[in-house]
Parts: sequence; structure tokens; C-alpha cells
Amino acid sequence: MKESQYRKKIDKKIFRIIVAGILGIILLSVIAFFVCFRITEIEVDGNHHYTEKEIQKMVMKGPFKSNSILFPMTDIEENTKDTPFIQAITVERLSPNKIAIHVVEKELIGYVPFLDGYMYFDKKGIIAESTVEPLEGVPYIEGLEFDHVALKDKLPIDNEDIFNTILSLSRMIAKNEIEPDRIVLDKKYNITLYYGDIQVTMGEDSYLEEKVTHLAAILPYLEEKKGLLHLENITNDAKNVTFEKDEASDSDEDSQDSGEKDKTIEAESTD
Repeated sequence: MKESQYRKKIDKKIFRIIVAGILGIILLSVIAFFVCFRITEIEVDGNHHYTEKEIQKMVMKGPFKSNSILFPMTDIEENTKDTPFIQAITVERLSPNKIAIHVVEKELIGYVPFLDGYMYFDKKGIIAESTVEPLEGVPYIEGLEFDHVALKDKLPIDNEDIFNTILSLSRMIAKNEIEPDRIVLDKKYNITLYYGDIQVTMGEDSYLEEKVTHLAAILPYLEEKKGLLHLENITNDAKNVTFEKDEASDSDEDSQDSGEKDKTIEAESTD
């Protein structure tokens, strides 16, 4: 009887030791798993409107944010669903301790004021975002006439071809890094750009690439000047541009440089 009870006690101790050993192994495995696959390096690509630190702050949330295996399996887009400009985000594990955050931003080609805010539209003219304060990196468009607008709806204007023009112009401006303060369209959709005190008339949407190329080359020479730059007559064959200095600024400059007396300056740009 006593021997049977003794054996039972031994069996219980052995069982407890085995259980404790198993639990210890599991615990050590869990610790090793989180230590070995701890995220120590993050790459971010595809971001333009947000810095790498801003993207990381948006995305790296949740209980598994430090683990390179579990974190990519979580609902990443839930963290950025209400963020302007973000269309999609995916996370890729590059190594046990390194991940890559791939950002796909919405291509918003312009924004217009409406009521007490600003409405941002994509290349199809569909309103994709709205903000109370204007955001940098998207051209400010004036001259589009409409009386109502709503998120996910297309801007109700009479000439939808203008969206293709704005898209092309926005891409060229971004490529040449010459973003204007605003883009103004008249009733015939002729284009005028504003850079501080410089007004640039682009005319119709023909030869836009040539006009933007000339603009990028000329703008550095117009710093601290005021006036009107004519690019509307540029074609493949005609490459003369005209700059009309503002009368007030012209008189100021004349007092410093007697060689600049004409209000109109004509210059032929070189390719």
C-alpha cells in the first residue's frame, strides 16, 4: 500500500517535471522566436507625400509590430485607411530582421477650393480626398467651374478632356521640380502658371512638353523679378519667348542698370 502511494508520488513528480520542461521549452522557443525575428531595419519605398518616419509611424502598430514574421500577416491597411494620399500599403519580409514597406500613393493631379475646404481629384476627375487645410505636393487649380461636388464623384465640368491636360502638366512640372503656386484656367482652358510675382502664360495644351522644358530653363533667371513670361507661342519650330517686366520693378532695375530700359525682353532659348 505504501509502495503504491510512493510510486504515485514519484509519477506525479516526474509528470510535473516533464510538464515544466515542456513549458520551459515552449517559453524559450517563444522568446527565441521574438528575439531572432525582431525587426531592426525597415525600408520604405513608393512614398512621396510622407517621409519614411511618417510612414513607419502610421504602419508600425499592434502587438506584433516588432516581429518580421507575424507583422506582415496583420491587417496593415487598417492603420492607414483614413490617411490622405495612401491607396495601398504592403509589408515584405526581406530577412529575419529586415522588412520593406511598399507604399502605393493615390495620384492626385490637382485640388480646388470648395466651401470651407479643399477637394482633391485624380486623373479621371474623381474627388478622392478632402481636407480642411491645403496639402503640399498637389497643384492648386483655379478656373474649373462647378456648383456641387462630393467625395467619390467626378467634378461636374463641361470639358472632361481638361483632366488629361492637368495630368500631363502636373507630371511634367513634378519631373522638372518647378511646382507653381497655382494653375489658372480661363473659360477656353488656356493655361497660366503663377510663381510668386512671375506670371507664365502657356496658352492651349499643345506643345506642353516643350513649354515646360523652356520654363524650367528660364525660371532660375527670373528670381526676384516681376512680370509676365510668354510661352504660348512655342512650337517645334518657334522657340522665342518673351518676358514683360512689371513696370514698377522695371523702373527699379533701370535705376541700377541703365542697360535694361525696355519693358519687353526677347530671348531665344537654346536646346
